[in-house]
Amino acid sequence: MNRFGIAILIPVFATVLLFEDSYAHGFGERYDLPLPLYMFIIGGSVVVAVSFLLVSFFMKFESSINRSFTITFLDLSRHNILKFFIFLAKILSVLTFCLVILTGIFGVQKPLENFSVVFVWIIWWVGLGYLVAFIFNIWNILNPWAIIFDWIFKPILNFLNMTSTGFYSYDFRRYDVLPALLMFILFCWVENVYPNTDSPSFIGYLILGYSFVTFLGMFLYGKENWLNFGEIFSVLFGYYSRFSPLDIDESISGKRRVILRPYGFGLIEFKSRSFYTTLLVMFVLSMVTFDGLSETPLWVGILNFFYSSFSPVLGEYTILTLTTIGMFFVPFLFMSLYYLTCFFMVKFSGVNEVKSSNWHRKDFIQIGQIFIFTLIPIALAYNLAHYFSFLLIQGQLIIPLISDPFGFGWDIFSTSNYKVNIAIINAKFAWFLSLFAIVIGHILSILIAHKVAFNQLKNINLVLKSQYPMLVLMVIYTATSLWIIAQPIVEIS
Repeated sequence: MNRFGIAILIPVFATVLLFEDSYAHGFGERYDLPLPLYMFIIGGSVVVAVSFLLVSFFMKFESSINRSFTITFLDLSRHNILKFFIFLAKILSVLTFCLVILTGIFGVQKPLENFSVVFVWIIWWVGLGYLVAFIFNIWNILNPWAIIFDWIFKPILNFLNMTSTGFYSYDFRRYDVLPALLMFILFCWVENVYPNTDSPSFIGYLILGYSFVTFLGMFLYGKENWLNFGEIFSVLFGYYSRFSPLDIDESISGKRRVILRPYGFGLIEFKSRSFYTTLLVMFVLSMVTFDGLSETPLWVGILNFFYSSFSPVLGEYTILTLTTIGMFFVPFLFMSLYYLTCFFMVKFSGVNEVKSSNWHRKDFIQIGQIFIFTLIPIALAYNLAHYFSFLLIQGQLIIPLISDPFGFGWDIFSTSNYKVNIAIINAKFAWFLSLFAIVIGHILSILIAHKVAFNQLKNINLVLKSQYPMLVLMVIYTATSLWIIAQPIVEIS
């Protein structure tokens, strides 16, 4: 094992020793910690700080600091049977897509008795996201909009001698992922603010509306352009997949090979193309935090504080409005902290006196674009800490719904009587998972940020100086995440 591996493992073992007897929350409720919360926050922050010191120390002796660490082990162009299974998977994806729309519109309008609600919010949004981030970007294969366009609309366009590459050129240098950013903001508002998110019919019509926009974007700007810049889930899962250990490398000769790499190493050479990409990643990071924050007593206190002032004007829309404001304030706060960190990274590194470094020509906005994807492991870690229990327990609802997707009392696969096993995960496991996910996610972000800085500066001393502000940011993120995870859930009526 190289020195980087040792640098990461030592903080992990320290975490185990530090929190060996702690408990936290299971799904649907939170538990009071047996130790004062500040001890957990300090402990997690110390582990992250120690990992920073260890990574910095071992970097000085690591001869392979810029090695890609990728292994090619499968040539897809030689496996026709694999192509057959991919074709079957695409058929299943389109059939499931149609089933979600039909059950949402025509099925029983009870959230837990309708296939669309459970599949969209639990199996697809949470479960598929984990597959993409921790294994492989299967969304590139299963995207139903891309499949339907290739199978139905593209042949029609070819038959009519119309272009399938789009009627307009997309100025990606100017707009980049702006359409995807706007779509994601709308999606986050629906998920975190809109009161009827769990309405089956709403989900069905929402998917129909999004499908119309997606197909229209493909017609106007071309399929690949819209998937890369406008279709939010292709863009977002593409970011997640940079963290995954498996990826497909397409050579100039057209061969497609599967490569294996360490977790997170796909993010090292990946940087933001524009402010819109940076803002999108910041929304991804902050929205999971906002979802957790909105379940805490602190958030209830904030709503109560402002309610009396706004309710005479807004009436029944007071909570909706205040929650919307909060949804935008959290990413603004995160963005401010991040750019403040980037500003001090430039100042602390002293690169203005080192003309050999290209940093002396960059401001903190441009530095922010270089390092923004180093925060992806943190976003994934908090997502895992916040939603994994939800997936394991509530995700079991899909088992009876496979037999009765519309809620009509069917039993197609003899699974309609399945009862959810709430003992599949306990409070202790949930807390340890949250703790490990958050701490290890920040450690990986530190490692990736160091390697990104080295690629830019080519000087170990400058790298270490530039990363001190990043350490402060990581400690703040760690403390905030652990505090939110430890809070009791409070439902707002």
